[in-house]
Amino acid sequence: MCIFATNLGAEAYHVIKWAPIESAFGYTIEIKDANGKTIFENAKEPSVRIKLSKGKYLYRVAVLNKFKKIEKWSGWNELEIRPVALPIVTSATSEVQSEGNVDKITFNGENIYEGTKAFVIQDGKKIPAEIQTSRDGKVSVVSINQEQVDRKKNYKVTLENPNFDPIEVPIVGKQTATWEDPRAETHVSETAKPVDDLKKNIWPMFWRQALLPGWGHYYIGEKKTAYAYMSIFGLFAFNTLREYREYRLDYIDFKSNQENWQAIRALDPSGNQIPFFTTSIIEEIALSKLEERENKVRQSINLMGIVYLGSLLHILYTGYSHQSKDLNQSNNFQMGFRYEEPNLHIRSQDKNQMRVDLRYTFFY
Repeated sequence: MCIFATNLGAEAYHVIKWAPIESAFGYTIEIKDANGKTIFENAKEPSVRIKLSKGKYLYRVAVLNKFKKIEKWSGWNELEIRPVALPIVTSATSEVQSEGNVDKITFNGENIYEGTKAFVIQDGKKIPAEIQTSRDGKVSVVSINQEQVDRKKNYKVTLENPNFDPIEVPIVGKQTATWEDPRAETHVSETAKPVDDLKKNIWPMFWRQALLPGWGHYYIGEKKTAYAYMSIFGLFAFNTLREYREYRLDYIDFKSNQENWQAIRALDPSGNQIPFFTTSIIEEIALSKLEERENKVRQSINLMGIVYLGSLLHILYTGYSHQSKDLNQSNNFQMGFRYEEPNLHIRSQDKNQMRVDLRYTFFY
């Protein structure tokens, strides 16, 4: 048995399960580490939650009778606790196998365990899928509910382990089509995704990005990019509000002082007490500061606009890149031989000689 731990250093809690025994009134599990240290735990159910650090252990389980006495021990079993690693897919089936209303994809891999999550990505949507892995963690099967996906369109399957980015499971020959000419040799090619589907797939992520920069990337699972856009746009928006608030305060002060200057001029129209140019200079200085504050507000708004437009262009590029990649991968070059009618000619020139002509057309 192998258990994967997300905490690489200190001890962490892990769950060990075993097959239940109908006549058991409880269980006792004995765990022994590499140094010979032994741990005993009692459990009513066929599982136990225990704190262990990474390493190799031996364990055995005892069945308790109704008097809570040990009835019988199992044999020793190996137990290894490893740190979580990035999932690795080494192979995939050539096509999706259907069983009822479920599509199953079988593949070989490593670092796939109970905590590994599988998702189906189609039209920008992230749909959870069921995954089952063999005891040794080498063979896994992803089950996809046909009611949750459009089987006429391409999709991809991803695997995720905690603290790691998702990886894609390569699926060969998900959708196939054959040549219509029954006389020709059978050829199989990938079905290309129509261009209209590309627009439909991009639209859900685009309108989300238009409402909030970063939401579109979050929708397709690119969370790091999404958080970056949300943080940058949020900082610029906060700075814009702050600059606008300062501008409004300066504007109110300017209008108030302007009324005072006009009152002073009205009391001394000839400028005998206070020269006329004095109030004009003060007013020009205050107006200059107000314009400077207004420019800062405009600069903040421009920065917000740059981030906003950049996020829209980025989501369009991301969407078309992903879809174009699927489209390019689906267009396989095919070639072969096709015979034409009449395909066989036999001509006899004399009784001692015969000529046979075979005619084929080479196509690609």
